[in-house]
Amino acid sequence: MPEVYTRKTLEEIPNELAERNQFVVWRWEKRNGKSTKVPYSSSSHKRADTTDPNTWGSFRTALRTVRRNPKHYAGLGFVFSIDDQFAAIDLDHCRDPETGAISEWAVEGLKAFRGAYIEISPSGTGLHIICRGHAPNRNNRRDGIEAYSSQRFFTLTGNTLRAAPKQLSNCQDAIDDLVRKYFQFTKEPTIPAPLATTVALEDKELLDKARGARSSKGEEFIALYDQGDISTFPSHSEARFALLRHLAFWTCWELERIARLYESSALYRMPGYHKKWARLWRTECQNAIAATPRAYRQEAKPATEEGGELAHIIAALKVQAARMAWEGRSGPTDRHVYDALLDMAARYGTPAKRGVIVSADVRTLALNAGTSRQTAMKSLHRLREDRDLIRLSRRSNGYKAAVYLLKYPAPAKLTTIPCVHYGQLYRNLRNRGPDPVHEYDKNGRKLPVGRRYLLSRLGKLPALILEKVAGSSGRGMSLTELAGALGRGAYDLARPRKVFGPDGPERPSGPIPKLLEAGLITQDACGLYHVPSDLEERLQIELAASGCDDARKRDADRYDDERYAFRHRDEHLPDDAPSVEDMGAKRRERVHLALEAFCREGSGPQIVLHTYLDGDTEFEYVVRSVAYSYRAPGSSKASELSLWQQAVEDACQLYIGEVSE
Repeated sequence: MPEVYTRKTLEEIPNELAERNQFVVWRWEKRNGKSTKVPYSSSSHKRADTTDPNTWGSFRTALRTVRRNPKHYAGLGFVFSIDDQFAAIDLDHCRDPETGAISEWAVEGLKAFRGAYIEISPSGTGLHIICRGHAPNRNNRRDGIEAYSSQRFFTLTGNTLRAAPKQLSNCQDAIDDLVRKYFQFTKEPTIPAPLATTVALEDKELLDKARGARSSKGEEFIALYDQGDISTFPSHSEARFALLRHLAFWTCWELERIARLYESSALYRMPGYHKKWARLWRTECQNAIAATPRAYRQEAKPATEEGGELAHIIAALKVQAARMAWEGRSGPTDRHVYDALLDMAARYGTPAKRGVIVSADVRTLALNAGTSRQTAMKSLHRLREDRDLIRLSRRSNGYKAAVYLLKYPAPAKLTTIPCVHYGQLYRNLRNRGPDPVHEYDKNGRKLPVGRRYLLSRLGKLPALILEKVAGSSGRGMSLTELAGALGRGAYDLARPRKVFGPDGPERPSGPIPKLLEAGLITQDACGLYHVPSDLEERLQIELAASGCDDARKRDADRYDDERYAFRHRDEHLPDDAPSVEDMGAKRRERVHLALEAFCREGSGPQIVLHTYLDGDTEFEYVVRSVAYSYRAPGSSKASELSLWQQAVEDACQLYIGEVSE
């Protein structure tokens, strides 16, 4: 018999353990080059199974087997079962076998386990703690801590660290503290509030769907639920967890229903777990929910239908977006791109566990957000990395659009107050377009030719200010409130127009003076800003007059042409070189198009042409305005602009002649 099992040490083993038929013997064996403790049955001398009580025995039988085979077996082991009320903690590498000194972190932990049985491990470098309570069956290899209450065996040496108690105490509080400190991933998962939905199917219908699942899922469910067959799993716990995950998927994470369906399964009817299930069913089901990222969902009500689940979620996301400051220079653009995503999610989105999944191509987003494709791509990156509002679930591969996850708002921010100050018209106030007046930037630096603009638009920041004022429920907003809501300086919002010197460059005014000048907001005697009652009509006039509607139509046509060209890229052979007659016809067509643009009342080319005739700009901008209007491929290139140069000159002569007559 090993020297450690003296009469004194055997007397230290608690009677509560010695009286149970849960003992095995063990010996060292090599597995993958490492020494491992392997349990054996004390009666049959075959390998013991920590999930099969038939392979366990009494304390006396195990002790007699060790005494008769001291060279074959290293000692006794106790198997922790779901039928007992014991828990075990293993602290590795916390004791010096020569001096007996114990690490500080272990000493601190032992103080909480009063009334527990604590013994030194066979190697002398660790400690075993046995008490009453429940442990989560976890192994933290990094810190050298294990915690179990079932389906594991612990070696027993009787070499106690301190006097063994006459009766084991319940140390559940100490176990919970240890779990929170060393097993943080076992924290109970929380389900977002928008997912409190149920699958509107009877239990029989739902189980039939689970049995008929594709691939091997249906067969696995039948084996576990109907037959209680766990032969393909290492243990009963793994099989139970797999079945609970199946039920979590089919019930859409409905906690109570998971438990009810599991209790009617063949796996539950297997002996040995009923008592523990009554105590731990909630934790077991929540762990299964946390490990099941997707769930079966019936077809949700359309977003436009009152009471639809998707409409409820999108409304909460819109309110969250309206309450954010959207600070920074890129904030307004990010806001409008996010709004465009919400619009697409309201029509095509699918609710999931952590958010709404929606597929969106960049061109459609850019068009609906009133910005360019390149700007929309940069904004999507900021929404993912900086603002943490979306997550990229699948990248675009050129044939399929990217898939995004719009994250649910925090429960504290979740609300369904109608977001009345939300609309497409605000997003159509595009970023500033070309403006022929300013040849200097706001810091007085001369702009290069490529940065001078043709049209004057309000832009995204004024649109964001307009949205905030419109959402003030008629009470109005002060300049200080606007600055706080947008995370910006009050002076920058209301900055007046300024001229540097008598002949120097002019600094443009801030967004609020532009809105006041456009008549989109008003200011009362108290200094509060309001929106006029006919705001929508004024917005539509502004969009048409500033060229935003034309720009949106131009972008929509260009994107349609690009999509068509991509879909039919293999159907057309390269064209032959055009003849002189063809080039002449193209030139006459360009003259006709330019003249048509000049004659169209309120068009961008007409406005720029008049500024040229008044001497306020150069003829180059007239050419650019026409080329830009007709989406000439690569119109910014000198070679393409030269194609329009002569045509625009001829069209100008014809237009001037018509006006003179």
